[in-house]
Amino acid sequence: MPVEDLLRNYRARTRISQSLMAEQLGVSQSTYHKWESGKAPVPLELFPAIATLCQVSLRELLPDEFLKQL
Repeated sequence: MPVEDLLRNYRARTRISQSLMAEQLGVSQSTYHKWESGKAPVPLELFPAIATLCQVSLRELLPDEFLKQL
């Protein structure tokens, strides 16, 4: 599953709005929206915070090749 789908699904599951997610990550809501729509890449350094906010492990959020880069 593409990363943008995982972001959207896990965020929705935890009932966090895009605005709140963006605020917690220190980015604009429009930037976060671009990530979920696949129009911009998510910076790798933000994935640990995203996983924490979505209450999932990095392994659930990222494939192994990405985990090796963190």
